[in-house]
Amino acid sequence: MNDSNYKDFQNKHRTEWKEFLWNILSEKLTETRTKDQTGKIINALFSEYEKSIITKRLAALALIRAGKGTREIMRVLWVSPATISALRKNFFGNPSVYKSQRSFKVTKKSESTGILIKKSWLEDIFKDIDIWELLKNPPRPKGMGLKDR
Repeated sequence: MNDSNYKDFQNKHRTEWKEFLWNILSEKLTETRTKDQTGKIINALFSEYEKSIITKRLAALALIRAGKGTREIMRVLWVSPATISALRKNFFGNPSVYKSQRSFKVTKKSESTGILIKKSWLEDIFKDIDIWELLKNPPRPKGMGLKDR
């Protein structure tokens, strides 16, 4: 971080520094030219557990997009209904209407709005991968199962 960025960082309120740092991370990720460079940044920042959470959320988004229900997604991915609901509202609904669980404790729940499933960056991530089929029949390591005759 250069001196001007450091001074900017010091002058920010604690709620502002989070956005400031996410913007720096976004810039660094967009500057990477290869998958290996991006992977090094991600591996340095996130633990295996954190990467598994992100992966589960991406899979949940793909299953929501495929029209799978909350119970089905919960059973397969072991994620909470609150997580599925938040993902559904944030990515396929109107994000300005979405409120966190914490805000529900403070205010009354507003009327739910219809959730529109629209094309998004998810299309680029998953392309032709059938997440549901992959979860039902995961790839097995070599040497497991019956041998070809």
